[in-house]
Amino acid sequence: MRALTLTTAMAVGISTNAAAQTGIPSAAVHGLHGDFISLSGDIGTYGELYSISGRDSRRPSSTARLYFRPTISFYDAMTVSFNFLLSTEGSSRSVGHQVNQINQLGIRPQWEWGYANAGDFTESFTPYTLNGILMRGGGVTINPGHFRFSAVGGYTRRTGASGDGSGFDRYLYGGKIGIGRDGDSFFDVLFLRTRDIPSRFQTIQPDSVTPPDSTQVGTMVNPYQESPQENLVVGFVGALKMFENAVSLNGEFSGSAFTRDMNSAEFSNEKIPSFIRGVYTPRLSSSADYAYTLNMNVNLSQVEFKAGYRRIGPGYNSLGVSSLITDQREIMFGTNVRFSRWSTSFTWTRQNDNLLEQKLNMTIRQTYSGIFNLRPFDIWSVGVIGNVLTMRNYAIGDVDALIDFITLNFGTTQSIMLGREGFFRMASVTYMFQKSADKNPLRVNNGTLSHTVGINGSASPSTDITIVPSLSIIASLIGQSNWATIQAYNITAQYRALENAFVTSLTVGISQSESISSLQTNLIASYRLTPSNTMTLTIRRTGFNSGLPSTTGYNEYTTSLAVSQRL
Repeated sequence: MRALTLTTAMAVGISTNAAAQTGIPSAAVHGLHGDFISLSGDIGTYGELYSISGRDSRRPSSTARLYFRPTISFYDAMTVSFNFLLSTEGSSRSVGHQVNQINQLGIRPQWEWGYANAGDFTESFTPYTLNGILMRGGGVTINPGHFRFSAVGGYTRRTGASGDGSGFDRYLYGGKIGIGRDGDSFFDVLFLRTRDIPSRFQTIQPDSVTPPDSTQVGTMVNPYQESPQENLVVGFVGALKMFENAVSLNGEFSGSAFTRDMNSAEFSNEKIPSFIRGVYTPRLSSSADYAYTLNMNVNLSQVEFKAGYRRIGPGYNSLGVSSLITDQREIMFGTNVRFSRWSTSFTWTRQNDNLLEQKLNMTIRQTYSGIFNLRPFDIWSVGVIGNVLTMRNYAIGDVDALIDFITLNFGTTQSIMLGREGFFRMASVTYMFQKSADKNPLRVNNGTLSHTVGINGSASPSTDITIVPSLSIIASLIGQSNWATIQAYNITAQYRALENAFVTSLTVGISQSESISSLQTNLIASYRLTPSNTMTLTIRRTGFNSGLPSTTGYNEYTTSLAVSQRL
């Protein structure tokens, strides 16, 4: 094999029971830690060697990792979880000398009415303030009774040495305080402060050279050079549950001040209150805006209604979220109906941009989607799905800017479940129709049309062998071109022996589109050495052939070995 991946993993764990009132493990390790102390967790190592023929490498040539994740429970009242991860990727630098933040060390004590974090962890306040980012620092969240309090602080980005000295570390701190409990009614007030500071690897000291102001006309600024940023977010978030949770309301309002370049000149305006300047310094590259959302849900057992409204201003920004689409207003309505043999749901959403009328035209997106499921008999189920998306801006007098686009999706799935006995076990057929059209005269010939058919099945020639074949065919037409097809064939065979102690499966997949073809094989063999020890070997190969003289194919191999141990 031209490429080899070697993986070894070992896991150590002690199973625990959960206390009903706290959700904290309560099993005891007698004779080792006392009658009311339990231990669980796992430890493992990972090693990889990688190479590929026919194209550039997509991964490092070698990688090694070590992880250790123990959890200790004390007297049914507290758990302390640890997360240690060391990797050669954590000390490597990319072409731009950016240090990959792979190495992790985290400690998380948790008790009935709160928890704390130290080291590497993630925390979530709301989708528009703090959510989905990894930070290195500390935090605490408590909710004794109806009092709520959270505080976090740490680095969300650490950079390495760069030739132009433009590296910045990003530090974040914030908190929220309120009344109520999660899963019930509550109200919180929160704030978040984020600021870039010079990296400890920065080669040019900040005091040795005057940084350029990117807002000044005629300033020569490297477009690839990063500018230090800062952000302040203040918000309110709450939920209200009524009529035994049959009706629920939740909403959020957050205001943001964001500075794109902290090197830009300060902005002076007598209308800005002095107390704001004491917390945040407005600059010529600063912007301020707000975002809010309100949702309602009515659950009447078999019928559910939902509605929502949200607005995210074009100048709103939070450096505490991984991604955020701004300048949009959305209205949503939906309903679900559930019965024993059938269920259906429908959702309508409308989005538009240009909230401050800064553009010549407003783009409006509307989505209509529905799902219907029916089970006429115990062995037969039917599913139907439909979706319509429209997007337009009504720029009738400007053909270059006109947007008038529609996409239609419709599909159905028929499934037969014959149980776990007999030769044939399951079969399903899926059909999907997709069509898109653009009414702009300049793009009228760019429409698409496609039909997709998929067939899956499962059979067992004996109690130890299972065979799962599948195939799919996609026929598509783009613009004025000819019909094109993509064919994919897969088959998986699984064999069990030694009272299921030895399980192996082989999957072979072939796909073909015009002159392009690929072949994938995947072999997994697992052997339970003891009731608590399992070894798994995986061998994977991918081969690609473009069928064109100007483009070469490639072959890629992966081999992994995993050993797990439960105590």
